[in-house]
Amino acid sequence: MKKSIEQQIFTWKEWNDIECGHLHFTDVTLLVPVGDHPKGARFDAASVNMQDSTLTFYNNIGDVFSQYELVLSVGKKITPSTDLCFIP
Repeated sequence: MKKSIEQQIFTWKEWNDIECGHLHFTDVTLLVPVGDHPKGARFDAASVNMQDSTLTFYNNIGDVFSQYELVLSVGKKITPSTDLCFIP
């Protein structure tokens, strides 16, 4: 099964959809290194904002600890899913 962008970066306890394309996660643990933060680093929260292409980590919920630009990388070609929804 394919993983979402956030599932490739960290695990979390709970999440909330703040607005379209802006997700907030609590009790976050990195699965991969991000900037100066090693794999396994923990944060109180993180947000993924697709509208402004940012990944933000928080400690003491509400206090920005660090923020990173999200940059798209295209991976290998895959077989299309049979449950794709196209609206003309």
